[in-house]
Amino acid sequence: MIIPKSIRILCVAACVTTGCTDENHSSKAKEAAESVFFDASLKPDYQTKTIELYLPDDFIVAEESENNFILEKSGNPYILFVNPHENRKSRTLYDTVKQLNDKDIDLAHFEDQESFGFISIRDLDEKKYEVSVGVGGVKLTTETNEKKLSDEAAQMMAIVDSITQEK
Repeated sequence: MIIPKSIRILCVAACVTTGCTDENHSSKAKEAAESVFFDASLKPDYQTKTIELYLPDDFIVAEESENNFILEKSGNPYILFVNPHENRKSRTLYDTVKQLNDKDIDLAHFEDQESFGFISIRDLDEKKYEVSVGVGGVKLTTETNEKKLSDEAAQMMAIVDSITQEK
């Protein structure tokens, strides 16, 4: 039996969040993002004026401009940035986050032959986080709580990984 990728992504996120504690919430989110990154990409199912992307059922595109988009899920905004001058192997967005040298940022990266991906988790206050995921020249950022961190990381990686960029 073939299981649809969207169901596999949700299962990975659910499995990763099980047993999450204060000490390992960001490591579980990094594992979830990495797992989705290395899984086969979801096909885009939504088209804007400038890009095509996979958009989970509970997301909407609230605003769009040429390279910036505001996605929403249950009223929570997600900022999507697409740099058309960068390819899937680009490290520019990752290097920019890394250069901040902020002790409150937990940063991880992963790569394969075709793509470079990363996740950045910033501790904003007690159990509130800013999470960004990226693949090459595409980055998606939102704020979330500790309980949703791994699920958000998995869904966000599925979205950014679906956006076509030059190789």
